[in-house]
Amino acid sequence: MTARPTARVLLVDPADRLLLMRFTGDTGVVFWAPCGGGVEPGESFEQAAVREVAEETGLAAVELGPHVFDRAVSYTWRGERFSSEERWFLARVPAFTPGRAGWTEAERADVEDIRWWAAAELLATGDALVPLDLAVRFAALLAEGPPAVPLTLGF
Repeated sequence: MTARPTARVLLVDPADRLLLMRFTGDTGVVFWAPCGGGVEPGESFEQAAVREVAEETGLAAVELGPHVFDRAVSYTWRGERFSSEERWFLARVPAFTPGRAGWTEAERADVEDIRWWAAAELLATGDALVPLDLAVRFAALLAEGPPAVPLTLGF
């Protein structure tokens, strides 16, 4: 199993919409997840978060807000087994149209869609979200603000 520390970013625009990307997993399940990816050697989680947002959305030098969630998860991607310790950050950003110019070849193959979601849309969707309770967690973040210490997420 490959260890893959990961940074994820909940990008939230002024209309309180969350940017998510759609993927199809190895099992055929379609799911939506926030921007993010692996921490490269020598990078901090924060540096990886900023880099991943720039690569995946075209939004350069995002200003990260608080570290809001942690998650430990094991999964299979493209037939390889990974173990990931994740740190999730909140970032308030201006409204923008995500760009794909910085996508890697793997991202071009894996990311099927990218779109903004209102909290009500997330709560009503039948699509799988990562984590599964993302809609409830996001609604709570909007209503209550960031937690005093990062919360632990499930799968």
